[in-house]
Amino acid sequence: MVNGLYIKNAFKETFTIDARSVILCRIMTGLSAIYIFYVYFINIELLAPEENFYKNPYFHNPSVFLNLFILNESALFIKVCLMAAVTMSTLFIVGIGTRTFAVLIGLILISVKNQTGFSSIGFELLLLVILFWSLFFPHQKINLLWDRNLKSHQSQPVIAFAWYLQIVLFYFFTFLYKADFPEWSGNFNALYIIFQKVNYQTFLTPWILNFPNFLKILVLLTLFLEGVAPFLFLMTARKCIPRMSFIVLYIFFHIGIMLLLDVGAFSPLSIALWMSLIPTEFWNKFQFTRRESEFEDRNRNAKAISIFILTSAIAIVYGNTFMYVNRNYVTSQVGGPVYQKWIMFANESSLSSNIAWLATEATLEGATQIPELWDVMNNIPADHNYPLDKSAKYKTYIWRTFTGRIIGTLSNNERLIKTIPKYFCKAWNETHERKVTSVKFVVVVTKVQMQNQDKSPKRVRELSRADCTLSQI
Repeated sequence: MVNGLYIKNAFKETFTIDARSVILCRIMTGLSAIYIFYVYFINIELLAPEENFYKNPYFHNPSVFLNLFILNESALFIKVCLMAAVTMSTLFIVGIGTRTFAVLIGLILISVKNQTGFSSIGFELLLLVILFWSLFFPHQKINLLWDRNLKSHQSQPVIAFAWYLQIVLFYFFTFLYKADFPEWSGNFNALYIIFQKVNYQTFLTPWILNFPNFLKILVLLTLFLEGVAPFLFLMTARKCIPRMSFIVLYIFFHIGIMLLLDVGAFSPLSIALWMSLIPTEFWNKFQFTRRESEFEDRNRNAKAISIFILTSAIAIVYGNTFMYVNRNYVTSQVGGPVYQKWIMFANESSLSSNIAWLATEATLEGATQIPELWDVMNNIPADHNYPLDKSAKYKTYIWRTFTGRIIGTLSNNERLIKTIPKYFCKAWNETHERKVTSVKFVVVVTKVQMQNQDKSPKRVRELSRADCTLSQI
């Protein structure tokens, strides 16, 4: 009896979620959602048929399942939905209608993904996962952080247990996918290869490439934090100091990723995970937040909610396991909150020794005898130099995903490839005073430069071209 009571108390003390921590999680999650919807807003050409590549059957083949835009595919309607999502994300941060808006934000994001077919963006899946579990978090308005007259709620232990399990699965299966590749678990060259892929580079990445042996240490640290440390966290989560030590460690880990890799909202969303785990004891150490805490009242439906949460947790364990066991056969990364496939930088494309990027050669109007060429895709001179600075990268992660999708399927996308230079004829000439007369679409390929190796030559291959003076675009 004593042992049973001890286990019950230990379970309650270990698995807690404080409403103040949820607010911090909400802030990071809401800001990340705003960023994601803003990026889609400025890339409306990849969402609305009248804006994109002329209803190309390969590119524009939207799913009708959970897709609001099937009702109306106009650019105006899509923009209105995206602006509404930004507004709802702001209210989500504040703590107004949090559960309702979590559902609506998630529905709009799923609609966007089904409209574009971009199912391989991992941090968007992570946002959906956080929104799903936030339906069961103890939510209070943001003023709880400074109003000492308010009591902070705590979640029921079963909710916290399921959330902790989700976080452990997120890291552990990321580790398992990485362990399949010798670049991660054998020669430890993974980061040295990934950091040479310019579309993931930040201002610090070229500098850290000068320290290849240090990058191998970072690979080992990454494997430890993903494969081992989450379980150590669970073992020590009952005590405030060890728990906070792990939280701070992971926050700095993701700040480091953000400084060295341009991976969109991945790091802020990952930090949101850990902010939600800040214990009540930590908050109560600060005089300005000291107040009583109490378990959130789940009313008469508490038992039904607990059963649903445990069922969801079991389903997510199954979903992660299913996706990993069938990793060579199931290519989709998104199947809702259940079928999760965490393969960022654990796939052939990111670890390949080939570096490929798409570019355009556009002849500017009024050019001299030597044609003046311009890359209208990346808005730089068309000299085929591998872009080494931020301005030369694709303008957003959406275009990075789109171009990566084209590179990965060049052999069976002839119609799409022929359409792209026509699109850039139209897009450039509608927005620039100096027009282009022709656009050539090319792929440039080189090799990752390993230590003590000579730089590989670049190979340029023309894919298609368009005469901008003749094309009816």
